[in-house]
Amino acid sequence: MLFILIGSFLHIAGLLSINFEGLTQSLKEQDQAQWTKLGSPEGSSFIDLGKTLGMFSWVLNQGYESSESPEVKERGRSDFKKAIIARRLLLSGSALLIIGFFAALTGV
Repeated sequence: MLFILIGSFLHIAGLLSINFEGLTQSLKEQDQAQWTKLGSPEGSSFIDLGKTLGMFSWVLNQGYESSESPEVKERGRSDFKKAIIARRLLLSGSALLIIGFFAALTGV
């Protein structure tokens, strides 16, 4: 049961850390074509109903390097570190949830 609790906490923390408001604002102002191509995200996955998840994937794939704006590249590099942490939290939380559910099923 403890695995499920900790896994849920890590999973929620990972979801809450997916937030790229500064980068999306820079994209909107500096690179309108790329911002539109990403689906016009607002920067927080809870505000724009998941459009930021595409942005999350774009940052993890270092898509910001293709932008011609130096401000977008700089913000992308700093948000890349945040995206790595969010990915690790999500993966760790998912792993603990799976372990917890299997432990609960087997009665361990």
